[in-house]
Amino acid sequence: MVKLKSLLTRIVTNISTLGNRVSGAEGNISTLGTRVSGAEGNISTLGNRVSGLEEKTSKSIIFKGGSVTVNAAALFTIAQITLPANSRYLVLASTYSQTTLSTQHACYISIMSGTGYTGYGGRSVRVSANNGGGCATWYVIETGDDSVTVAVRCYGYTTSSHTEGGEIIGIPF
Repeated sequence: MVKLKSLLTRIVTNISTLGNRVSGAEGNISTLGTRVSGAEGNISTLGNRVSGLEEKTSKSIIFKGGSVTVNAAALFTIAQITLPANSRYLVLASTYSQTTLSTQHACYISIMSGTGYTGYGGRSVRVSANNGGGCATWYVIETGDDSVTVAVRCYGYTTSSHTEGGEIIGIPF
């Protein structure tokens, strides 16, 4: 009988221990549920951050460069970029002249198309150059409901055949 009592005591103790473990497991499951719920919130927050990042990167730096051979003194377009609607860009442009002559050289940022924009800045520069040379200018543009196409244009004053080149870059802010 003592053995049976001892055996029953061990069974009751084991059942009690098992009950405590089940209770502890329920607590762990509850904690796990809370952690999963928190993870879902973190995933949702991460999704919002990625969405915000996609929105920011959709307004990226825009760059275009080029060169043209010029045979006469004239105004001509080297490169152009289109800025998206409802944005603000700092536009930087530079031009250069490849000639062995002493001449004047000008670069412009010209609005080629678009309405409802506001602009601030230098937009045009003229320099004197010996054996080539170049210049740079800038412009800040806030576009409205329409996209705006801007170009770097150049006026080479020499009438001899030579190359004019340049770049235009739009940096969003």
